[in-house]
Amino acid sequence: MLNSFSQEEQIVTFSGKIVDANTNLGLEYATVILSKNKSDVLFGCITDKNGDFKIDISTGEYTIKFEFLSYGSKILENIKITHDTSLGNTRLTPSTEALSEVEVSSQSTKKTTIELGKKTYNVSKDIIAKGGTATDVLENAPSVSIENGVPTIRGNTATVLINGRISGLTKNEALQNLQASAIKKIEVITNPSSRYSANMSGGIINIILKKGLDNGWNGSITGSAGIEEIYGTGVTLNYRKNKINFYTNSSYFSRRPKSSTTIENEYFVNGNTTGFLIENRLNTRKNNVFNTTVGLDFYATDNAYFNVEAVYGIYNGDFNSNNIGDYYDASNNLTSSIEQSLLTDHDDKIFDLSTTYYQYFENNGAEFYFNFTHNFDNETNNSSLFFNELFPNEVPLSDKDELINDEVKFNLTRWQIYYTFSTSEKATLEIGTDGELGNITTDFKNYIIENGDFVNNPNRTNYLDYTENWIGFYADYIRNSETFSFLLGLRTEITDLDVNLITTGDRNTKKYTDVFPTVQLEYNLNEDKILALNYLRSIKRVGYPDINPFEQRISETTSYVGNKDLLPYYPNQIEFSLVNKSEAKFTLNPTLYFRNYDNIWQNITVETGELVNGVPKLITTPINLGYLNFTGLELLTSYSPSDKIELSSTLDLNYVMQEGIYEYIDTNNETVVLDYGNTNFGGSVDLNATLKLPLDLDFQSLIKYNLVSEGAYSKRYDFVYMDAALSRDIFNKQASISINAKDIFNSNKTKRMRWNDDFNSISNFQWREPSVLFTFTYRFNQSKKDRSLKINKKDDEIKY
Repeated sequence: MLNSFSQEEQIVTFSGKIVDANTNLGLEYATVILSKNKSDVLFGCITDKNGDFKIDISTGEYTIKFEFLSYGSKILENIKITHDTSLGNTRLTPSTEALSEVEVSSQSTKKTTIELGKKTYNVSKDIIAKGGTATDVLENAPSVSIENGVPTIRGNTATVLINGRISGLTKNEALQNLQASAIKKIEVITNPSSRYSANMSGGIINIILKKGLDNGWNGSITGSAGIEEIYGTGVTLNYRKNKINFYTNSSYFSRRPKSSTTIENEYFVNGNTTGFLIENRLNTRKNNVFNTTVGLDFYATDNAYFNVEAVYGIYNGDFNSNNIGDYYDASNNLTSSIEQSLLTDHDDKIFDLSTTYYQYFENNGAEFYFNFTHNFDNETNNSSLFFNELFPNEVPLSDKDELINDEVKFNLTRWQIYYTFSTSEKATLEIGTDGELGNITTDFKNYIIENGDFVNNPNRTNYLDYTENWIGFYADYIRNSETFSFLLGLRTEITDLDVNLITTGDRNTKKYTDVFPTVQLEYNLNEDKILALNYLRSIKRVGYPDINPFEQRISETTSYVGNKDLLPYYPNQIEFSLVNKSEAKFTLNPTLYFRNYDNIWQNITVETGELVNGVPKLITTPINLGYLNFTGLELLTSYSPSDKIELSSTLDLNYVMQEGIYEYIDTNNETVVLDYGNTNFGGSVDLNATLKLPLDLDFQSLIKYNLVSEGAYSKRYDFVYMDAALSRDIFNKQASISINAKDIFNSNKTKRMRWNDDFNSISNFQWREPSVLFTFTYRFNQSKKDRSLKINKKDDEIKY
């Protein structure tokens, strides 16, 4: 730190906070330079992790300059400081001029940066994800896994946000088709504060889409093509001038992914084998996807901005599933072979409209935020189900054919309002409200063959009207000091659910009010290391897929159906972590976490009493059952021995203990008791390597290994797979080309075993086949970074 004090003058404390004018987030490593008027005496300091600064100076009149990399500076002249002074928030706006000359040389050069309560993944440095989709990006992010297309954090289903908001683009189908070229970064939040809905118990994945920083028009164009009929293009455009910033991210993607499953079942009665079934299933989906996001930022003043954003998406295509079931008797003799073909025409349109207003009050440092979002989603599926006998005769089984039509309409209105103000120099209070008004209607029709014609099947036709409304109120009290900081939050939510099957007149309503406390404690060991202890109570609400009463046929002998009587459950979670922000070559970030679930959901599989070619039909449904304790240790490590090598890994080890007993009466009128008491040790390991090779080539590889996972009546075997990519900048770094390969050794396959007294089942499932993708990206009117700036916070020097 540069300090020079006069012996005769009084020493006072000058403090404040530097924040991003767009997001209002604190800017770490921003610089504050003070110069005494009519003198060359300089004083300087650097902001901490929250954007706060504090410096002891002599009284007098100063010119104060605030600077941060790639942001416009701000200068205050003739400022008289005669006593301890807190300046409040100073807002800096992203600037073209700064960015065009400077490249950060510090932690920001890493793919992953660790902050308190948040991990940020820099997508621009992810070579493997280039040309891919949001799902590909998430698969590489720390603490995140993709299970059959669904994002999870440490085994929990995560809530995905786009630019901090629920969006139609966050549904799994949209994520699997959202171009990675439109994504700037991924934020992973494992312990949300009370500001967020209590239903986000599994953690939050916030996808930040790109916005340009340069004045005028700028952007990029990406084209991709690969094997298995994969091709697409994405365009990012931005126009910034004066107080207006216009941006759009648009993409088109066409692909034909394939998945496959093999199943071997053995069936028992009183311990004796009665038959076997072998199924071979191939699923092919043709996707034609168009997504566009259009937004406008208007900066009314230096302290207020307004944003309006619209999202439109079209998802068209077809889904074809071919399943061949070979049926065997108890002596393993083939008795019949049936082919089941499902042909589905799929059409889905989404539209989102969002408005945001933010105001900073310079006189007292208070902040006001308002957001209103409406989502609309209309999805239709028209399916034809055909059966053919392959053995002992090759004949069509037309009398078993069916037609299935369903139309799902989804409407969601969401709002969030909060007000933050200082209660003292070191403490702030945030109060707010948010809520959702959601409605889903499903018009489900089933047609079967009677007398050679398709007629409506009243037993499987219904109209579902599902309403979920909730409103929340919360308060967060935050107090910061040099060594110890804490957040105390309290949130209450009022929920109203209505499940109405109109055709059959079956209705179920639920109303409940809950309270959710949050505690976050932080202790600064030094400038680079922080100990953090967090507690959070949350809720897992019942969603539409969980209560969906319409049978989903997986095969002729296997189905899944939701449970309209399912109740929510309440996780309690504790997390103890060491946050290491050191710039050392080797860093380690350990986290110990514990989660407790009471009345958790458990999928149970039972016989329906129906026989298909002599084989009992099985149906799976979720129920509330017992409790589960989940204890885990996560280790995030990074090692950069040189500028050309960056290695990182995520090790997640966990121990699960579950208790619960389910009793039911089977088709023989006998009581069956299923004991789900179980313990299991499992986990996963991710290894990520990035290398700079000769000829200006960049190489990245990712290896994922999943340990064995066992339940009371199931087992998932271990598996490992590898992705890799090469990339090179061309045309004076205005463009880049890359090639990436997913699942190089064709080993990303899930083998499971399920059993009870009535059956044993072994399945092998591959969610997607290996693929190779070629990508070309061209950037226009974007700043070229050609100067390096490094801030060494250890000695507070400013180094150029």
